[in-house]
Amino acid sequence: MNRTFLSLGKREESTASFNAFLIGSSNAEKRKRLKKLLETGIKSELTERQKTCIMRYYAENTPAEEIAKELGITKATVYKHIRSGRKRLKKCVDYL
Repeated sequence: MNRTFLSLGKREESTASFNAFLIGSSNAEKRKRLKKLLETGIKSELTERQKTCIMRYYAENTPAEEIAKELGITKATVYKHIRSGRKRLKKCVDYL
């Protein structure tokens, strides 16, 4: 079965090619490649609000309450943006 799982602009990969992409690599190489895929996904697939919430929450370790206050939204909405952004990234990478 050869299904498409990564769609970042014009780039598409199949599950088989992704597995081949990782086979034979060390864990450090796999993490580096996955990080690059996630960075590409964040730049091209997420809305600005999703990017802001995800980057602030995960990369900067900012509490959801603080993000909500700065953006003028509720804490629940911050978590909604994080959840929907993670779903989009999962579809892109099919790995999270």
